[in-house]
Amino acid sequence: MRAISRLWIAAAALLVACQAATATTVTPTASAPPTVTSTAQATSTLPASPTVPPSGTPAAARPTPASGQDADVIVNFGSPLGQPPDTFGVNGWWTDEDAQIWQQRYAELNPRVVRLPLIHAVVEPENDNDDPEASDSARFYFDTPFPVDGERHITYAKWFAALREADFTVMVFIPYLAPWLSRATDSSPLAAPYPPNDLAEYQELIRVLLTYLVEEIGFSPEKIILEPVNEPDLNCGADPAVSCFWQNWQVEDLAAVLESASQAAKAVDPRIRVAGPTLCCRMNYLDRLVEQYRADDYLDILTFHDYEEGPFNPQPTLRIAGRMQNYGKPVYLDEYGSKNYWSNGEKGALWHAAMLSEFWKANLPPIQFSMAEMPWMHEGYNELGLFSSWEEAWQVKPAYWVYVNFFNNLPERGLVSISTPPEMPGVAARGDDQSLAVWLTNGAYQKAGEITLRVENWPSPHAQVQVLDNLTGPAPVDAFEIAPDASGSLAFAYPIPPLNSLLFLITAAEAP
Repeated sequence: MRAISRLWIAAAALLVACQAATATTVTPTASAPPTVTSTAQATSTLPASPTVPPSGTPAAARPTPASGQDADVIVNFGSPLGQPPDTFGVNGWWTDEDAQIWQQRYAELNPRVVRLPLIHAVVEPENDNDDPEASDSARFYFDTPFPVDGERHITYAKWFAALREADFTVMVFIPYLAPWLSRATDSSPLAAPYPPNDLAEYQELIRVLLTYLVEEIGFSPEKIILEPVNEPDLNCGADPAVSCFWQNWQVEDLAAVLESASQAAKAVDPRIRVAGPTLCCRMNYLDRLVEQYRADDYLDILTFHDYEEGPFNPQPTLRIAGRMQNYGKPVYLDEYGSKNYWSNGEKGALWHAAMLSEFWKANLPPIQFSMAEMPWMHEGYNELGLFSSWEEAWQVKPAYWVYVNFFNNLPERGLVSISTPPEMPGVAARGDDQSLAVWLTNGAYQKAGEITLRVENWPSPHAQVQVLDNLTGPAPVDAFEIAPDASGSLAFAYPIPPLNSLLFLITAAEAP
């Protein structure tokens, strides 16, 4: 049995994203709150702390405008905009000893996709092809526990089995190679950069991995996504906290790796989807891959990473997504974050709440990064986590509840028209059961008191409304009933001061 030190987590930099590590320059200060800039570039300074809307306020105390023409937020239930993204998820991991609490967290978050790193040097530390009698199981160590932090262990087989049991789709990416397969001659034992020195050996890795997932673990091929590489366009040294993913390469090397991985995956089962090129920093590489090397022929999903600098502004990310969507393939944003707001505290949670609504309207599937902090990882990685590590008893952050509320209430509902102030991003979606979810995040809208929400073309004579605070959890903080006005619109006022994100769940009902 091989032993491996806890260094493998830190050295391999499993889930580190492009330019996410420079934490010393991006942490907001308490004395100078950050500025939130909306899509329309309206700017306002945030107050110091959030205000939670009052619970239990009787419906009679809620002012209902006579016409609703002065509403701050207008939703048209009868104006469908199409379907939302077909998937969403998280970047995950866990230790064997903490599996129970992790499985609870996965159940609460309810992702469809879990993206996991596979460290090649861990599962195939040596090239044993000189022994023709050696079986795949003898050469690949998926079921070997790897010690981390003394008494804790990580076992790939247990990861895979738990995700298959939960009926999630697994998205496996391979950020590094084992040194014996890397062209580099000076790489670390666990983080050797691409490109490989032998594409046939690389294809064997893909074939063995995917065959193991299908035949040994029992994954349906439709629930497997292979992302062969990670951030090839991150220049070596650009992020001092991350070992170089690719070194001394040309675009044809990346094209060859992606095509070889696709060939190996489709040979196992054509239903397995292949994603890439997982760009982070130089998106023009995608154009070359498609136009010169026909990457759209062997990639089923296009993926990219994006980390926002400065005030809140979703447009740069959405422009990249739109450019990639022009190639006619599904596009996943499978790592993202803010260097100004991170995921800590209310401001970080509000950043996620606002960005999720913008991603959703743009049909851009979010794969959140990262699900949790990890000991020995750098500050940038850990401050992107939704909850702490075992060193702080897995304590959740407000951003965790943002994802719980969004992932459990927005999917399966078709998008409908919504109009909001520029400083209050929002999304609305209706269900087949005559229900409506309205997600609003107030980062800067400075209207005093309550905002007014109007729902046009409401389909029933009555409505029940539940209000969820997206920074505190899935339990409703308020509930009331309301009837439409003479025009068939629901209209009610509700307090959403700055630094709040609320979800209104509105359900059709018969008149009392």
